[in-house]
Amino acid sequence: MVETFPAPEEEVILEARDKYIEAFIMLLHGNTFTWGTVISCKWNAKGNVIGNAHVNPVLDTHPCDIEFANGKVTALMANVIARAMLLMGMTISC
Repeated sequence: MVETFPAPEEEVILEARDKYIEAFIMLLHGNTFTWGTVISCKWNAKGNVIGNAHVNPVLDTHPCDIEFANGKVTALMANVIARAMLLMGMTISC
């Protein structure tokens, strides 16, 4: 069996997406602020990543699913999640 490894540019994309998973942040949900957890990132039916991952959080536009305390799940762009993390004083490792 031959193992294949992602190309360096693919590793950057995967790392950029993984840094938000399990982040517990406060976001505006409806008309109130509530806590949510990043549970996954979005992929299309062919298994390709959606959006553009970037090491600069402001330029990171891939969508992630957020699960809120009430059980509802919604998709938000990673740069919105990054902004919430930074406003809460959290660091984003690149």
